[in-house]
Amino acid sequence: MAKKTKGDFTIGIDLGGTKILAAVVAEDGSVIGSAKKRTQSEDGPDAVLKRIIKTSQEAVDAAGVTLQDITAIGMGAPGVIDMARGVVVSGTNMPGWVNVDVNKALRVWNNVPVWLSNDVRVATFGEQATGIGKGVKNFIAVFVGTGIGGGIVTNGQIYSGSRGSAGEIGHVVIMADGPYAVGGGVRGSVEALASRAKSILPGCSVRFWLTFKVRGSRACHTSE
Repeated sequence: MAKKTKGDFTIGIDLGGTKILAAVVAEDGSVIGSAKKRTQSEDGPDAVLKRIIKTSQEAVDAAGVTLQDITAIGMGAPGVIDMARGVVVSGTNMPGWVNVDVNKALRVWNNVPVWLSNDVRVATFGEQATGIGKGVKNFIAVFVGTGIGGGIVTNGQIYSGSRGSAGEIGHVVIMADGPYAVGGGVRGSVEALASRAKSILPGCSVRFWLTFKVRGSRACHTSE
């Protein structure tokens, strides 16, 4: 690939509960290199940060550029984010992710501006800028992964709320006495019943829980 000049490229990072995806992006929005790894969040924040950096470096290598060609890094992470400081205040489905300084870790690796936000709001911005939400002033984007999140756009602006957690529709209760999500949270929530990690109480699947509630089946037992 022909080498381009410094200033052409940024790195985008998607941190999820199960995977890390990094991509090198050109000014026209095209992805020229990417890499992916499992998050292994059970290893704790320090180990995950090292994996994020390793994944990002592999994306840079795959793109055929160098760190000197990268002018900025953007990252989406699950949970409550302090965008001003670049800190994950409270990570979702990420054990130990409390006040984790992502900005500092990434700038030690490559000292360029770092922009950190909630992963679903980053994805919503992407849909608004180049996807199905382009040109739409008011919409809600819903993303299903390890959990379930939502992004809100109103009057053309992404709405984050006073605490930066607006749009967390995964915690809306749809079954008052329903099961809990894998990572805890609210009982009977959308996330507990419909996310990829949906499950519940020991020995109880969503299917059997619903069968138990609707038909009176004995297939699901709880200790409550």
